[in-house]
Amino acid sequence: GVDCTPPSIHISCVGNYTEFTDHYEFIGYPAGSLRGNILDIATYLSMVINNGELNGTQFIQPSSRAIMIGENEGHGFFWQHKTISTESDEVELIGHRGWTFGVTTSMHFDPLTNVGLIFLMNVDLPAYKNKVYNDLVARLYQEAIQISQSAQVKK
Repeated sequence: GVDCTPPSIHISCVGNYTEFTDHYEFIGYPAGSLRGNILDIATYLSMVINNGELNGTQFIQPSSRAIMIGENEGHGFFWQHKTISTESDEVELIGHRGWTFGVTTSMHFDPLTNVGLIFLMNVDLPAYKNKVYNDLVARLYQEAIQISQSAQVKK
């Protein structure tokens, strides 16, 4: 058989069926097989925003990052470009969104301002063009820009 047991979770593989035990009991958990908390995700996004570097260590080469996020393509490897409408203009964000039953996660950043957005929600918003989701992203982006501008003024 195939050993598909990551650390701290027991998985049984039988044919094409995988059963998770000792953790969240939904067969698709975690849907993308990447688990972390908000600080883990923020650290990762900071590294991506900073051209693959974090705290003086280059984790991803800038050329690999450009391919990963689809810097010149409109989409990358699991990264999408999303245009949101704010009160004053339209902004292109780069990021990834995922959802499954009862859960929605989102990680996006603005490559012009380097402002990042992350949210983890206990609600599923499956349609990518879902108005609630788009409005939430736009509102969070506007709030983040205001906080960023306020921090710049204080320096």
